[in-house]
Amino acid sequence: MYTDNMRFDSVTKHFVVFEFRQGGNKRTERKQGMDVNHIKQVKLEIYTPAEYIGELRDSLTALGACKIGSYDHVISWQETKGCWRPLEDSNPFQGEKGRICTGEEVKLEALCPIALVPGALKIIRSIHPYEEPVIHIIPLINDWFE
Repeated sequence: MYTDNMRFDSVTKHFVVFEFRQGGNKRTERKQGMDVNHIKQVKLEIYTPAEYIGELRDSLTALGACKIGSYDHVISWQETKGCWRPLEDSNPFQGEKGRICTGEEVKLEALCPIALVPGALKIIRSIHPYEEPVIHIIPLINDWFE
């Protein structure tokens, strides 16, 4: 969604869209502020072993996430590989302390209303087997263009 004619103003916390129109030799500019405080929805990206997909999906749906229009239990996942090295003070789910490990997992993606994110994180951490689960919370601005 981020384009060459769009920038994020870190002072005002707005995305600013510039439109340039040629009118003879004159160029006009229109600025449209998009306030990040008005983000309604995020995408959760959760890296997890595949056997946890169903439990995460069902629990997040029960919270009110994983919904698009008249559909619920909406998620997607992709198989991926990762690597990590458990440090001495860790308690690894998989692998050995001090050794670089690799393994297969999935990247699960789900939509979540912004107000439900704290509850979603609590649910994910209660189910997820990793000591330090990788969870990305990505703001979505799709509704700004409707």
